[in-house]
Amino acid sequence: MVQTEAGLLVLKRTSAWSVAIALAVVGLLVFSSLAQAANPLPDSQRADLPKPGNYLPVNGVWAERLTGYMDARDGMDLKYSVLLPPGDGPFPAIMNYSGYDPGSIGGTAYQAGNTTMDPELDAKLLKAGYAVVGVNMRGTGCSDGNFSLFANEWGTDGYDAVEWTADQPWSNGKVGMANWSYAGLSQILTAVNNPPHLKAIAPGMAVTDQWRDVASPGGVTNWLFPYGWGLFIQQRWNAAKTSAEVEGDTKCIDNIAAHNAGFNAVSPYREGVERPHVDNKPGRTNHVWRQVHKIKAAVISMVAWQDEATGPRAGYYQNRLDPKRSYLVGTNGPHDIYMADRWQAMLIPFFDRYVKGKKNGFEKKPHVRLWFDTKTPDGSSTKSGNLRKSTPGTVLTQKSLPIKVKPLRLSLRSSGSLTTNKPRKPEPASSYDFPTVSPNVNPDYAEPGDTDWQEDPADPNGTVAFTTAPLQRTLTFQGPASVDLWVSATTPDADIQATITEVRPDGKEVYVNRGWLRLSERALDKKLSTPTLPFLKRTKGAVQMLKDSKPVYGRVEIMQFAHIFRKGTSIRVLLDTPSTTGGYGFEGPRDDTKIKVFHGPNRNSKLVLGLMRVGGIKTPKPACDTVLRQPCRENTFSIPTGKGPDGSTAR
Repeated sequence: MVQTEAGLLVLKRTSAWSVAIALAVVGLLVFSSLAQAANPLPDSQRADLPKPGNYLPVNGVWAERLTGYMDARDGMDLKYSVLLPPGDGPFPAIMNYSGYDPGSIGGTAYQAGNTTMDPELDAKLLKAGYAVVGVNMRGTGCSDGNFSLFANEWGTDGYDAVEWTADQPWSNGKVGMANWSYAGLSQILTAVNNPPHLKAIAPGMAVTDQWRDVASPGGVTNWLFPYGWGLFIQQRWNAAKTSAEVEGDTKCIDNIAAHNAGFNAVSPYREGVERPHVDNKPGRTNHVWRQVHKIKAAVISMVAWQDEATGPRAGYYQNRLDPKRSYLVGTNGPHDIYMADRWQAMLIPFFDRYVKGKKNGFEKKPHVRLWFDTKTPDGSSTKSGNLRKSTPGTVLTQKSLPIKVKPLRLSLRSSGSLTTNKPRKPEPASSYDFPTVSPNVNPDYAEPGDTDWQEDPADPNGTVAFTTAPLQRTLTFQGPASVDLWVSATTPDADIQATITEVRPDGKEVYVNRGWLRLSERALDKKLSTPTLPFLKRTKGAVQMLKDSKPVYGRVEIMQFAHIFRKGTSIRVLLDTPSTTGGYGFEGPRDDTKIKVFHGPNRNSKLVLGLMRVGGIKTPKPACDTVLRQPCRENTFSIPTGKGPDGSTAR
């Protein structure tokens, strides 16, 4: 558990000195970067910067920059900046709308690379004849108002910004939206309001279910991401301040000072940690995933399975869209893989088709593209390298959403095996100690080259592993997976982490993906749950504490992934204590207990995977530690002999 006191990261409880050190590093790194952003340039360097009104295009990319404040429907001033392409207008426009610094695109900080925008994507859009528009949400950056997480105004202001853009003399009235993360969520919030002139959106790495996606996946409190995100938001505001100081925009400077002064009371950390359950508070858009069926604009979305920031879940909103006008690219890798040239090369023809209205045949191409074994030129699983040159080893396509899979059920056996056969009689329970220190994977605080997963072996007393015999055929899985457990503990509550890995014949173990469950939050929404997706209620009234070591049934959601398990490899699920995963860091019950996992015909604990394809993969498995965010380590658990599943039991 952590608290912020006078700008310091204070550890109240931790399970090991290594975790304490890691969290201290997080605080130091983030606060250091925040301080740099607050005072990014000494006075001696400011003399050489562009003066107010003298907006210099980067390498001649844009012809003109316009900046100012637009009115939302209630009169709130929202900061905007517009980059116009060379040539005679009017132009179609692509908007970047978020709470970072899009209202300052083209300014001093942007030109220096101090921006959350992607200037290379902006340059590609400008070259294709699009005006690039940046708008800050109310209560953020230079815009007026108060910051309020997931406020309804995030969507209605987006509507107003689209319609304002369409009404400008340099605009031809056709508007699209692009970018990822905060600027991905904002597109969905805007699009559910259906502004008449919004033709298409391209959200990447979005959050549409605040609690289940990020704040408390599986009911386990994720304090680290909301804390770090809040600091990052303020850092981005100070980048906007840098541009405002050069441009003499005192309104912006005053607004940023006011936002920073009140931020602690409304920060994502306070919202995520102190409000642990789903609510229906008026004026909030917590359940935007329920509204996406309203979207009329064309949608192309991107998901990274090992996304260290917002995670890959995204409320599974793509399955609720109109399949005729929806497209998806999914890949292994990190949050910022939206910058990949291969992905961005799809955006221009998508926008040409749906924003400009060109008949280029885009709608006839596969609506689903799944990238497997994606690498960067540096060939490292732990470094992002040059994400622009990310290249998949295999691409599978599908005509339309949703992605079609068949459930493959594998029983967890007391022997440590995963089998397609259910136990015919009760077997001895498997057990492990809780809490213990489990290996981190892809930690967002790590220095380049840090190898937590590779160097930290599983605690044999704090981990149980269940593994298939070597596969008889190559099996490709996609979507979430569910670890359905009959478990008990001697304490009123406990948290479970489930990790899917691939075990290779050469003794290496490859990380695939993870999920979590707080046992007291195990109550399911039966209408929304499927064999591969346990959908938790996550309301305060649904909490059920454990009693008297009585076995209970709980389903752990493994966040969605796509992975090829090639012939001869084994599928494994590991159960242990939650540990840092990307930018997710957890807090929760810490009373010592022994968690028991039951096996038997009436208490059949199992792993349920979404089988997408059997065989048909020609590419060889990639070398260890070369695939983005899927590191390898030495296998320390036994592999059953015999023949593993061949996919024939999936149905």
